Amino acid sequence: MTGCADRSRRQMAIPWGQLLIVVAISLGSMVSPCVARDIYVDNRTGNNRQNGALPKRIEGDIGPVRTIARALQLANSGDTIVLAQNERPYRESIQLIGRRHSGAGDVPFRIIGNGAVLSGAEPVPMSAWRGAENDLWTFTPWRKGTYQLRMDGKPLPRFPLTANHGDLKEIPIGQWTVDRGKIYYRGEPLADVPGQSFDFAARGVGITLRDVHDVSIENLTVECFRIDGVNASGSTDNCVLQDVISRHHGRSGVYLMGTADVFLRNCTLRDSAQGQLTISQFGLADVVDCDLSEPPLLVD
Repeated sequence: MTGCADRSRRQMAIPWGQLLIVVAISLGSMVSPCVARDIYVDNRTGNNRQNGALPKRIEGDIGPVRTIARALQLANSGDTIVLAQNERPYRESIQLIGRRHSGAGDVPFRIIGNGAVLSGAEPVPMSAWRGAENDLWTFTPWRKGTYQLRMDGKPLPRFPLTANHGDLKEIPIGQWTVDRGKIYYRGEPLADVPGQSFDFAARGVGITLRDVHDVSIENLTVECFRIDGVNASGSTDNCVLQDVISRHHGRSGVYLMGTADVFLRNCTLRDSAQGQLTISQFGLADVVDCDLSEPPLLVD
């Protein structure tokens, strides 16, 4: 008892200014390890009115949110977003920007995909197709720029139509091309092309990393975005893609620019139109045990 009383008297003797500093430091050290939390997302059973605190709803507003965008609104530095893997893909984009979506030291900002699919594809409506001539069909995407066309979830070969090469009449059966903002596809003779299962890359970028650090994205498939699957720019640093599949994009599977520094571990980058791993400006990629269908592409 005497020791405790003496210790209490010594604490009381500390000047108030110093005592406030000591208390603030103590509270900071107590709170910081507890700040990071898990936020659960389920695009089948979740609800954006819920708080994301648990993978399954139990009562009131306690349960998973429905969209990744809502999870990112709730998230702070060092948090982990956990996706439920359902049969349906997450049809949205992920944007990690600045300090709020960064990690801190040994506590990265994490997105755990659990094998889920992030998709930028939209189905081509039957009503969008227009017959041209000789089994040539066309539709007009609502966004211009880079393109990707798939059938039954697989990219179709693109006919290399340019200003100095090729003609629409030369498109082989089963291939497609772009002319003046329209996609053209040649089907089999007498085939019901509008009734087949086509989709195209509609959304711009799957995952945007801009001016973030200490980020880990794990076990996620990113497919069929109009530009890039993953685009890292600015002063992005110490970001890890682990067991990520990025495929079927209009430009590149992973595109690094600015001074972005990204680690790729056991990733698969395949079947994007202009490159699988593209590095521009002062971007830097550390690639280990990855499957790339083409060598990295260096551009100005």
